[in-house]
Amino acid sequence: MKLNIEQLVEDLGGCKEISNKLSIEKSIPYGWLRRDFLSSDYLSLIKKAYPTIKIDNYFNKKEEIKKHGQKGYAVKRST
Repeated sequence: MKLNIEQLVEDLGGCKEISNKLSIEKSIPYGWLRRDFLSSDYLSLIKKAYPTIKIDNYFNKKEEIKKHGQKGYAVKRST
């Protein structure tokens, strides 16, 4: 499973809104998007700031792998 960080950030109001709500630098949420990685420390902060959010809804059900050097994902198919 893969966390859909882009959708999470969008649903929470964007990078600026998240940085204000979490009292973090604005560049941090942009880094999550750029690296396609969000640490559990920040997930905890998000959950505290947005207690009604259902983080499970942001995990893609299909196993996905990142295409090297390209935006987007390729779905890994089972044989």
